[in-house]
Parts: sequence; structure tokens; C-alpha cells
Amino acid sequence: MKRTLRCALAAACLLTLAASAFAEDWTRFRGPNGTGLSEAKDIPVSWSDKDYNWKTDFPGVGHSQPVAWGEKLFLTRAEKKGAVRHVLCFSTGDGSILWKKTYDNRTHRKHRLNSFASSTPALSKDALYVMFGNPDEVKVHALDHSGQELWKHSLGKFTSLHGHGASPIVYEGMILFGHHQGRNADDRLKSYLVALDAKTGKVRWKTPQKTRYVSYSTPCVYKPAGGPGQVIFNSAGNGIGGIDPKTGRILWENDCFTMRSCSSPVIAGDVIMGTCGSGGGGNYLVAVRPEKGKVREVYRLKKAVAYVPTPLIKNGLMFIFSDKVDVASCYQASTGKTMWQKRVDAIFWGSPVCVQDRIYIVSREGTVLVLAVSDEYKELARIDLGAPSRSTPCIAGGRMYIRTYDSAKESGRLLSIGGRKR
Repeated sequence: MKRTLRCALAAACLLTLAASAFAEDWTRFRGPNGTGLSEAKDIPVSWSDKDYNWKTDFPGVGHSQPVAWGEKLFLTRAEKKGAVRHVLCFSTGDGSILWKKTYDNRTHRKHRLNSFASSTPALSKDALYVMFGNPDEVKVHALDHSGQELWKHSLGKFTSLHGHGASPIVYEGMILFGHHQGRNADDRLKSYLVALDAKTGKVRWKTPQKTRYVSYSTPCVYKPAGGPGQVIFNSAGNGIGGIDPKTGRILWENDCFTMRSCSSPVIAGDVIMGTCGSGGGGNYLVAVRPEKGKVREVYRLKKAVAYVPTPLIKNGLMFIFSDKVDVASCYQASTGKTMWQKRVDAIFWGSPVCVQDRIYIVSREGTVLVLAVSDEYKELARIDLGAPSRSTPCIAGGRMYIRTYDSAKESGRLLSIGGRKR
């Protein structure tokens, strides 16, 4: 009897350890609710080439972020010729490719800094949801974790000179995303927010949006004190808005943007931030506070605000990394008060993530800048990845996964760092 009890306790301990090793999944762009925050224990402050767990090279390029569930890591890539898209599944243990799913497509006009695989997939325990688009059609594909397609849904035509790049999220059994197009001669091509049933792909609701400029913002969820959750969307047409996830009804919005919104909304308490901008500059950030179905603007920031990278909020501080000038900034998130601004000799196209009290962001040239979460500028490390990157790191199971690319060879690389050796 005692031996049986000891065996049962030992088995329970092993299961607990296994669960804790993979307790942190990274299921959407910038991880849990788009915050970019992780409490992983074993990500180093700095590292050298010999410290990687593994490196895996693969043909094709893309700027989407990896997502992870348990022992599987998922990534999209595209071939330059024909813009054929692929979904890849990697083992988090050794980086081996477990399966590949291929989707035929066609080349089309896009921004020179965009890719044919820029949309980050979303994950649930049951399925992986990916979006691929061209001017003729944008499709959402649902795959199980072994790569079998469960359903697909067509959103119809899509207009943008910059190409596609919006990313979905999973929330309350739905796939949510913004289908924001650019202005076009065909007024039948409308912008809208949409919720698809996660199990069937059928439309739960669709909410019309104004069409001004294409936007690529990934939504997040805001839970006001004493109230139900709201889905927060940013767009050029409607600014910052809160949506009832059950019906798609607009609860409030602040039509505050005059340019494209490429970054994603971030939240500090009851203050919600979003940015807009253009390649030519003029970027700005707006902070709003929703109150009883209305919304009040709290402050605006205009100096060294990023166009594409999403801000990071931690310990009441907001960190912004510019993609126009080599400046990093820190603000008090609730008021917009400047804490510091610093030239960092790097420009960023991916977004920052945070592990405990350390910020990691990858420059366009492939340098990881590591800063302390502090109201004073404290640089902790710079790590050369050996190749450029336009992607955002993924942190799951105690490890960090970073994507780089080689445009000359039309290939990519996935790097794994940190965690305990298995």
C-alpha cells in the first residue's frame, strides 16, 4: 500500500513538473493578451553562439512571429517565386520540423519591407488559425496540431498597396480580427471587424468599419473593473474602440487616427494606448480612458513614436522603440510623462517582449537589445544574431524563440535560447 502511494505521489510530481515546464504557451502575436510579458525563469540576460539550444534553417522568408503550444512551435513562411505559403510545425525540444502544410498563392504588389507571410497565427488547445492573403482573396485556415485542415473561410477580395499582414486572436470560442482595407475604386470592398466560430469557421458577427487606410493592428481584451470583457481594436478608420465580443456592438470609440494603425493596442490599468503613422513620419500615440460607454482622451505623444512596433507596458512604465530614428523612450503609462529618451544606435521593426524585469527587442539588423525595466536608462546587453530580423520573439516553456532571415538566400532561421536542458 505504501509503495503504491509512493508511486502515485512520484507520478503526480512528474506530471506537475512536466506541466510547469510547458505551462506558459505563446498563442498569439506578443503572447498573453498581446502584452509581450513573460515570467520565464531561465532566459539569460546575454548569450553567445554556443549557448543556443538549437538552430534550424528553412527555405522561404516571412516576418510573422512563432507561436507555441506545449512541445510544438508553429511558424509561417513564403516562397518569393509564386508567393507559395507554408505552415511549419517544429519540435520545441530539438528544432526538427515535424510537419509542413503548403498553400498555393500568387505574387502580388506589397510594400518592400513586408513579406508574403507577415500574419502571425493564433492558437488554442484544439487548433492553429492562420491567415494568408492576396488582392483576390484573404483566407483563414484552421488546422489541428498535427496539420490536418479543419475548415477554411474566405473573406473575399482585399485592397492594399502594402499587402496583407493582419493577425487574429482566439477569445471565447471565436477567431477575432480586423479586416481593414485601403481606399479603392471598388466601393463594394468594405472594412469590418469579424468573429468566426472557432470550431466551424462560420461568421458569428460582422461589424462595419470606415475605410480610410489599411491597418494591421492585432486586437486585445480589456476587462474593466466590475464589467465584462471588451475587445479593443485600433484602425485608421475608427481610431481606438471597445467591442462587445458576444455581439460585435461598438461600446465606445475615439476616432483619433489620421494615418494607418500598424501597432497593436496596449493597456495600463484603465488607460488604453494606440498609435498611428506612416513611412513618411508624423507618428503619434493616443491614450484614452473609457468611462460608462464614453471615452476620454488622456494624453498624446508625438516625439519618436513608433509606426510599426507595439509599445510595452510594465510596472506602470511604457517603453517605445522607434522604427524611424534610433531612439528608445520610457514614459509613465498613466500620464504620458517622459522618464527618459535615449539614442540606442538601432532601429526596430519587431516589437519588444519582457521577461520578468528585462526587455528584449530585436533590431532590423539582428541585434538583441536588452534593457532593464526602469525609469532610468539601463542597458544590460547587446547580442548579435548574425542575420537581420523583422519578427517579434516568442517565449514559451521557459525558452525564447527568435526568427531571422537571409534575403539573398531566401531562407530563414529559428533560434532557441534559454530554459533548462532536457
